[in-house]
Amino acid sequence: MEEYLKAAIAESLSVPELRLLLAREDAAKNNQTGALSDTLKAAPAYSQADFSALPEEVWEFLYPLPYSKLIVREAARNNLDPYLVMGLIRQESAFNPQALSSANARGLMQVLPETAAGSKRASRVRSAGRRLYEPEYNIRFGCSYLSQLLKKFDDKPEMAAAAYNAGDFRVRDWSSKASFPDSLTFMESIPIPATRSYVELVLRDAEIYRQLKTGSPHFAVCGESKAASSPKAVKSVRPPAAKKNAKRSSAPVK
Repeated sequence: MEEYLKAAIAESLSVPELRLLLAREDAAKNNQTGALSDTLKAAPAYSQADFSALPEEVWEFLYPLPYSKLIVREAARNNLDPYLVMGLIRQESAFNPQALSSANARGLMQVLPETAAGSKRASRVRSAGRRLYEPEYNIRFGCSYLSQLLKKFDDKPEMAAAAYNAGDFRVRDWSSKASFPDSLTFMESIPIPATRSYVELVLRDAEIYRQLKTGSPHFAVCGESKAASSPKAVKSVRPPAAKKNAKRSSAPVK
């Protein structure tokens, strides 16, 4: 079934329903990263849409919750907002525990082995590097590290996220040269475009997770219970042609 869908998609790249069928296949195999990737291609302008523009299943693919119990537990231990952690993981690795960046950051929260090891000893760095692919170890360390950054920057999530991405020394440098009356002013002033985009996306995703879990969103209603049965619901949030060349983010999920 999956190979058939991939072949069909190769011939009909403009058909979002096929992408959603493939997302459903991935989700059935507990491959939330694949389901997320497929759904992003089916509904690339989802971030411009209200919850009511897409069926609930599509939002579940776009904002998966694997490891949610682990995230909530470690967030509570570190006095963190669990939705901030979810938003950060979505941007860092798209919930792929085997993610490996070009900078050698690893796992769900994309932690460097040297950072996790707390030492330059080769044996400790190797051991930490292997363990960072374990979701529990990665989230435990990542939450502890994020908590430390929040404490350094007066519990301001926008600064902590910027430090997580670009390094706390850079955020300290920016803060020493200017004052920021609010979070928006700080984000607009971030001199590294990739970091500025990253912070905006992490905070956006955190808020969407919060609304999905604690709010009462109204979703699109399809003729059937599955998202792929409603072509209109998906096609309605495709980006207009004028935005095809919009600035791209370096983060894995837009």
